[in-house]
Amino acid sequence: MRKLIKVIALLMCLSLAVAFALSAAGCGDSNQGKAQDLLNKADAFMNQLDKSADSLSSDLKSLSRSIKEGSSLTASFLDQSSASLRNQASQVVDQVRQARLETEKVLALKGADDYKKYASLQDEILDNAVTLTKTLSDVFTQLSAVSTALSSGQAPDTTGLSDTALEWVDSFNQIKNKSRALLQKAEKLKKQKDL
Repeated sequence: MRKLIKVIALLMCLSLAVAFALSAAGCGDSNQGKAQDLLNKADAFMNQLDKSADSLSSDLKSLSRSIKEGSSLTASFLDQSSASLRNQASQVVDQVRQARLETEKVLALKGADDYKKYASLQDEILDNAVTLTKTLSDVFTQLSAVSTALSSGQAPDTTGLSDTALEWVDSFNQIKNKSRALLQKAEKLKKQKDL
């Protein structure tokens, strides 16, 4: 009888251990699932961010060409260009903020290490987007100064401004290319780890 009680007690302990192990594994899966959901949301913002960066790059190139040609260089044109770029930059800042909220949630999870690596790559991309907006801040300052000069009847140095505009485009493209490389690295990790 004592052997039977010991066997029953042992079986109960084993079943409790198995139940505990299964529930712990369930928690891990839960964090994996949470991480997947959060990164899917972050990915949606990242895709919007990538499209916004393309649009900004295109508009900045167009502005650079217009400045170089000089024919449509008026205070009104510069103010409209600046307003359009500011609006797009504001959208980028909002997309960065929303994506960052999701990646921070992933990084705060326990476990889900592969998801955390992916989120860290996304954070680097977001840092680049912030750098893009800082580049645009310089653009806005310069455009405002030229617009003010034009409004007061002064002729701006179009050659210098054209050179500066080309520097904006080059800087912007370098940052964008770095972000694209990080996006490709993140996609590769996502496929390798089946995230």
